[in-house]
Amino acid sequence: LKRRQWFVVGDVVRIVAVGPGYSVSNEGVAESVGIEGQSARVRTGSGRIVTGTASGERRIEVSL
Repeated sequence: LKRRQWFVVGDVVRIVAVGPGYSVSNEGVAESVGIEGQSARVRTGSGRIVTGTASGERRIEVSL
């Protein structure tokens, strides 16, 4: 079976940082392709690159 591609380079992506008992979200622009369950990079509005796991339609999760 082939894994889903949730987003492509240039898509606006929701970044969700998850910690014990809370979550915080922000938006950024995809710097890499988002394949389900694999690492993806997203650039935030401030220019910072965040790496997380592609977990859904235009969404990555970052564990804290």
